Amino acid sequence: MRLEPVASGFELPVHVAFRGTQDPRWFVVEQAGRIQVVLGSQVRPFLDLRGRVETGGEKGLLSLAFHPQVAQNGLFYVNYTRREGGRLKTFVSEFRTSADPDVADPASERVLFTVDQPFRNHNGGLVLFGPDGFLYVGMGDGGSADDPLNNAQNPASLLGKVLRVDPRTGTPQVWATGFRNPWRFSFDRGTGRMFLGDVGQDRREEVDVVEPRGNYGWAVMEGTLCNKPEVGCDPLRFRPPAAEYPTHEDGTCSVTGGYVYRALALRGSWGGTCSETTVAARSGPSGSPQACRSAGRETLRQGGPGWSGPPSSWCAPLSASRPSQSSRTGSSWWWTSAAGSTISWAGRSLWLSPGTRTAAAVPAPW
Repeated sequence: MRLEPVASGFELPVHVAFRGTQDPRWFVVEQAGRIQVVLGSQVRPFLDLRGRVETGGEKGLLSLAFHPQVAQNGLFYVNYTRREGGRLKTFVSEFRTSADPDVADPASERVLFTVDQPFRNHNGGLVLFGPDGFLYVGMGDGGSADDPLNNAQNPASLLGKVLRVDPRTGTPQVWATGFRNPWRFSFDRGTGRMFLGDVGQDRREEVDVVEPRGNYGWAVMEGTLCNKPEVGCDPLRFRPPAAEYPTHEDGTCSVTGGYVYRALALRGSWGGTCSETTVAARSGPSGSPQACRSAGRETLRQGGPGWSGPPSSWCAPLSASRPSQSSRTGSSWWWTSAAGSTISWAGRSLWLSPGTRTAAAVPAPW
């Protein structure tokens, strides 16, 4: 992979958005509160909110999303931090373009909702439309260390969540929970699934495949590791990450974001950036019985007693027989199973139903 510069001269750019597949313009979000529009070599201001935004550290203007019908209604949405009445808040607001499509109307702001921020970090920040036409918002746990206010596991709090918003009403609904700082996520165009990078504290960076009503464990768990043993780290209560890596080891740093990619050049499924490094994780074939049979593989399902989410399945290439066991070796998951048996998995272990007979090795099942 080779990276090439396409534009320069920005002040702390944190996000790039596009108005549509047929629109050649790039919209670059600067943390201090300005959005620049780029067309070829030309860069000009699109929206300036620097008088409204509180910036610094993890605060600021953090993202931009255009409405799916922007060509008809001219609407777009931003996520930024602002102090109001002495309290730091996240604002998710709607704006409208002016008669000039390269200039937004700063007076058109309609605040969809605000969320109080108890600390100055872990603001999340992404707004992104999903394939269902709803606006999705990543909210961090409110900041500090170890989520001291237990926001991520508190169903009454909007912090530490992924929110789903109907832009017509502006009312946020909790879609998934248990996140520390979901800075960036994306939707797989092929399946509609959300892939999310949750920034770790000091031991694990994780990528989650997010499902509605899923609980991804923070701050009880950090990735697959127990973070708060005093409250009981039962991994079957939570959905484990699809992929993870150690934080601040061998030059690694925070997970930043990525996309599902199916072309042959990389063959990766989800990639994230860390400093100047791009990492990728791979997924296997679809878990449908027909797809597995055509690939000469066995269909295995996650589910059963203690499983916290809906059953799903993946393909497993059969391997040589091994003694009955359930463990992870390198990037593969090893377990014994019978055709059609039900298994569930969490963290680095697998729990098997009775009647096991064969050993299988597959990439982490997601």
